[in-house]
Formats: sequence, C-alpha cells, structure tokens
Amino acid sequence: MALYTIYTYQFKPLPIQLNLFGYEDRLRHQSELMSQKNKIFENTIKSSIFTHRNHKLSSQLLFCSDGIIAFKLANVKSVHLEQKFQIKTETDEPSVNILIYNDANVQRIAIEQNKAFTETGVVIRILKKAFNDLLTDQGLSITIKKEYQEREFWDLINRNPDCIKMVRFEFDYPNLPRVSESVSSMLKQASEASLSAKTRLEFNSAEKECLKIEESNEQIKGLTQAASGSGNSVVFRVKGMKKLQRTGYTTKTISFDELEIQADNIEGIKEIFKSLNE
Repeated sequence: MALYTIYTYQFKPLPIQLNLFGYEDRLRHQSELMSQKNKIFENTIKSSIFTHRNHKLSSQLLFCSDGIIAFKLANVKSVHLEQKFQIKTETDEPSVNILIYNDANVQRIAIEQNKAFTETGVVIRILKKAFNDLLTDQGLSITIKKEYQEREFWDLINRNPDCIKMVRFEFDYPNLPRVSESVSSMLKQASEASLSAKTRLEFNSAEKECLKIEESNEQIKGLTQAASGSGNSVVFRVKGMKKLQRTGYTTKTISFDELEIQADNIEGIKEIFKSLNE
C-alpha cells in the first residue's frame, strides 16, 4: 500500500477587458466558462508538458474515465555507480502515481509519497505550472492547495482559551460546492461578482477583551470546514504572542494498492476518495 497526500484545486476566470464586455455580459461569459471548467481541465491534463529544473519530464496517462484521471510522472535524477573502481553516471527516472478526481463537487488530487520527488509539494508546483500554461489560453487559472485536518483549528483554540484576539479566514475564488456551501451565500456571491481572487473575513476583539470561539458556533464551524477543505490557512493573533499563529501544518492522506489503480476499478477509487469526508 502506498500513501497519497491530498490536495484540492479550484478555478478562477481570468479578467477580461471591460470595454469589450459590459458588466452583464462579463458575468454571463464568466458563468459559461466556469460551467465548462472541468471538461477544459480534463483536456488540459491530457495535453500538458511537465518540466522540472530545465528537464522535460516523462508522463504516462494510465486512464481517464468517469471523472477519474490517473497518470504517472517521472523525475530525472543522476545516479553515480562504481564498477571496477570507475565512477559512472547514469540517468534514473523514478515515478509517482497521480490520481485526480475531476468531479465538479470534489476536485481533489492524490499524489503518491515516494522517493521520486523530495516531497509531494514539488509535484504540485510542477503540475500547477503546466496546467496554468494551458488554462490561460482558455481564460482560466487554477490554484492547488494541500488540505489539512479541521481539528487543527480547534486544537489551537483549546490550547489558548480566552486568549484569542483575532481570527482571519481567507478563501480563494468560490467555485467548489463542498467548500463554498459552508460559506455564506452573501460572501460567495460578492466574491464571484467582483472576481475576487482572495476573500478575507476577519474577527477582532475589543482592546481589553478576547474573542469567544466555541465549537457549538455553527457559523465558525462552517468557516473552519471550508478553510481546511480548501487548504487555506486560518490566521490567529494570540494574547501574549508576537508571532501570528496559523493552521495548515497537518496533512490528509489516503492509501492505494497499486492493483487498485485500474481503469476497471473506478468506483473503488471513488470510494477511497469519499472516505476523506467521513
């Protein structure tokens, strides 16, 4: 069994010239573009060229079926071998498996953890660059962020009872239902209409007081779920601490056996992804 780190991706329409489109036309164009975003992304994945440290990387599409896209991405490494007291340099191309659940309600990427790359974050940077290079021509951009455990927020709160002076939530352009449904419709609509790349919601206490943040507060709970599910850190100011505290250090993972990553096991792959919601 191999361990996979979970990332979430979201799309944002690129700005268009207002002198070419009126406000209503811009919103209509934006809506049509976003309705096609997952199909556009599927085609982008199939056409992408991946590079790292000035090397073109080899990739192999395993299958693309019913919203599940699986492919391998190889790194280029130099290996020094000694034979009969002579050092020879050979090229090694170890690879990772990448699984993408490209359903509009899911939008998750699972990156295999192994020695092909130093960390899964390196793979994400490679993917993001390749994807955005092509998505730009379609009028879209993509953000990819590592999901973290929601419990991280409440653990920090519980370690600092009656000491929280400020809490700041930050969200990307809201288009992922499993995330944005936890954010108020007013905030979501305002962000969409203004093409806001980042939307911040900040709570500050009075000078000599502290915020009252409890797990029974459904509004705060919803914001916390949205933040952890979209990979956006929550920032805190704690009384007596000069440095701001933040969430985002934990990781969500799932496990796959190599034999499970098959085109005839699409439903099995989806079920493993769904276990993240339990």
